[in-house]
Amino acid sequence: TIRDLEVPVFIAAALINASGDERSGEWVSIINLSNEHVDLSGWSLKDPQDSLTLEGSLAPGEAMQVAPLSPIELSNQGGTISLYNQAGERIDRVKYPQQPKEVENKPFIFAIRNQ
Repeated sequence: TIRDLEVPVFIAAALINASGDERSGEWVSIINLSNEHVDLSGWSLKDPQDSLTLEGSLAPGEAMQVAPLSPIELSNQGGTISLYNQAGERIDRVKYPQQPKEVENKPFIFAIRNQ
């Protein structure tokens, strides 16, 4: 399995509790902390039930906001988001807590980490 140290691409943030129609307002931000371009073709974001195939690439130091997330749905009750490469290897996974009404429309920032 590829570890974060080998592929420094991370889930950096997510808007989990969007205002209004939550599904259309949710997003996930991915950042490339390597010194090389990363082709995201065939990569995917996953929640426990669904998967979203990614497109494009990230330059060194570049971040990308992925939206809309359909069919992925980020539960306000807490959950996990995983990032997989084109070979199906998990690159990153984050867990987030329940998102109360007070944090509506505020992004949840994930610390940079190693698995």
